[in-house]
Amino acid sequence: NYPGNGAATLTDGIRGDLRRYGKDWIGFQGPDLDAVVDLGAPATVSSVTIDVFLGEGSWIHPPKSVEVLLSDDGASFKSAGTLGADAVAAGGNVQTVAFEPRSAR
Repeated sequence: NYPGNGAATLTDGIRGDLRRYGKDWIGFQGPDLDAVVDLGAPATVSSVTIDVFLGEGSWIHPPKSVEVLLSDDGASFKSAGTLGADAVAAGGNVQTVAFEPRSAR
């Protein structure tokens, strides 16, 4: 229902307006969202942050959980960290999965 600017909305560097939903958000209902972000070259990564819009009056709900998987080759992925339902509920609009620094592409 909220297509944003397609998949590029996930990595365009534009933060979503946390007060209202609109074109700067991607919204979906159904299966899990699996987003693969290729950094182009190996880099050291120690956290991933996403903005989440909370608009329960408009039937816009936060994710049930957030998991970050890292890969050096784009084929073999290993979990770096997960936020469960309680952590997502406590995190509000900005969700961060932090972990020990690792190399990933």
